[in-house]
Order: sequence, then C-alpha cells, then structure tokens
Amino acid sequence: MGWLWTFITSLPLPVAGSSLLLMRASTASPVKSLTPLWEKERPHLQELPVNAPSTAMRLRLRATSTFRLCIEANGYSVPAQYAGHYLDVDLSSEQIEVYYERDLVAKHRRDYGRGGDFEHPDHPKALLASRQNARTHKQLQSFLQLGEHAEIYYRKLQERRLNAPVHLRKILGLEGTYTRGQIAEAITDAHKVSGYSSEYIINLLGQRERPSKEPGPLHLTRPGDQLDIETPTANLSIYDAPADNTDTTETNNNDPEDTKHKNE
Repeated sequence: MGWLWTFITSLPLPVAGSSLLLMRASTASPVKSLTPLWEKERPHLQELPVNAPSTAMRLRLRATSTFRLCIEANGYSVPAQYAGHYLDVDLSSEQIEVYYERDLVAKHRRDYGRGGDFEHPDHPKALLASRQNARTHKQLQSFLQLGEHAEIYYRKLQERRLNAPVHLRKILGLEGTYTRGQIAEAITDAHKVSGYSSEYIINLLGQRERPSKEPGPLHLTRPGDQLDIETPTANLSIYDAPADNTDTTETNNNDPEDTKHKNE
C-alpha cells in the first residue's frame, strides 16, 4: 500500500482527494479498480493553457460626443471617428482595452483616481484634420465668389506656389480693409499681368489707395548746352572803393602842425 499512497499523493489535489474517497468507499481491491480508470482517462487529459485566462470585466459603453468613455469617474479617449458609437471595453486590474467589432481601437493604463481625463495624442488627429479641411473649403468658396477670374487665379496659385492656401487666407484677410469689389478688381488686374501671389494683390491695393501726383516735365542736361550759358559781366568797381577810403582816412589822420609846416 505504500506505493499506492505515494502514487495518490503525487496526483493533483482534486484528483488525489477523489482517489482517497474511492479507496474508502470501495470494499474491493482499490488497485484493480483505480489503475484501469487512470489508464483509460489519461489519453484524454489536456495540458493547461500557456497564457493565463482573462480576468477582465467586459463592459459595453457608448462614447460621448467628445470621444470619451466614462469609466469609474474617469474619462478615457477613443479615436474621434468612434464618437457616439457603442464600444466593448475589457476592464482589467492594470489596463483598459477598447474594441469596436472585435478590433482593438484604444488602450489605456487604468487609473484608480477620480475626475481624470486621459487622451492619446493620436485620437483627435482625425477630428482636427476634418476641421482644417472644412475651414479650407469654406475659405475657397468665399474666394471663388470674388469675380470671374477668381477660379483661374486660384488654379495658377496652386501651380506656382507651394503654399497656395496661405496666399488665399492673406487675400481674404484684406476684406477688413478693402471692399470685395476692390479685391476682385485687383485679382482681375493681377491675372492680366500674371501676378499670382498675395503680396502682389496687397501691393496693388496699397498703391491705388495712395493719391498719385502728376509727373512734371523731365529736364535733361547735355554737355553742349553748358557752353551756351551766358553769365553777367562782373562789376569790379567794388574793389576800387576801399582804396579811396584808405587815402581819405590817411589824409584826415595827418598832424595839423605837419600840414602847416609843409605849406610854409
């Protein structure tokens, strides 16, 4: 019986317990009744799974309009295109996995606080791209209403400028300073001279706003014309006057006695 006890204790606990109960309940020889049963069931036993079984709690939640899932008073983001959709959530002790039709769409680390908001940087990209496209489309529709040459002007902008939407926004930004009629006229004139840029439109409108002066006659001086210049004759008498004044001054400054002596 020693070898039987060793055999039973080497079995897993549930199997060993069942074997002990069979030994106690059986009045016949336990060796003869247990061994055939073990040999019969042994080929049908399966190995334990390599990965541990999932212990996550499965939830089905609807994403909000801000593409968030509210779980235990915390907000977890999902891709923006799933806003308003029902999603399957696997809530484990360490992380949160979000599925849409069996496809993993989001994964977050579980937080046990309250009032937190956790957003993945890639989740709002689709929403921001759609908003940017909508804004660009609206600006384009407004620009195409600026006269009959607006459409071909925008096509030329795309061909010649790498940042055509930037030029488009700058031109539309002039509406606060100029009327749409003035801008449309500037676009038409710029198209005639192939001036496809926002800087050209801004410069053209600025020049038209400033009053222009009538140009005067243009005088050109030639070397031959300088020989025909007549100059007035110089008056040299002004140089003789100081000499007369000097003589008079010297006469007045003579000693009266010397004058009387000379007269005698």
